[in-house]
Amino acid sequence: MTADLIGRLRHVVGPSGVISDPDDMAGYLTDCRNAYAGTAAAVVRPGNAEEVAAVVTVCREAGVAVVPQGGNTGLCGGAVPDSSGRQVVLSLTRCAASATSTSPNRPSRWRGTRG
Repeated sequence: MTADLIGRLRHVVGPSGVISDPDDMAGYLTDCRNAYAGTAAAVVRPGNAEEVAAVVTVCREAGVAVVPQGGNTGLCGGAVPDSSGRQVVLSLTRCAASATSTSPNRPSRWRGTRG
């Protein structure tokens, strides 16, 4: 991954929304049971739906695969990047912190989104 791509991702989500230090990424690179592990070029933590869309667009334009990750509690390794180190983990932890429930019978919506 190039410094240009990291810069573009930081422009979208802010400096604290991109993690590229291997030690800081460690918790995002394994599943909850430590049964699966991989490496990634970066972890990106958008804060809302617009940032998620922008991150996916930037990665698509750069030809970089995205590994979406919700709570990283799955048991089959689907939210863990492969060992290539060329993927970006798209962590939704910041989005989950800003989710609100509109009513008991409706799904949650992210603050600041239309719909």
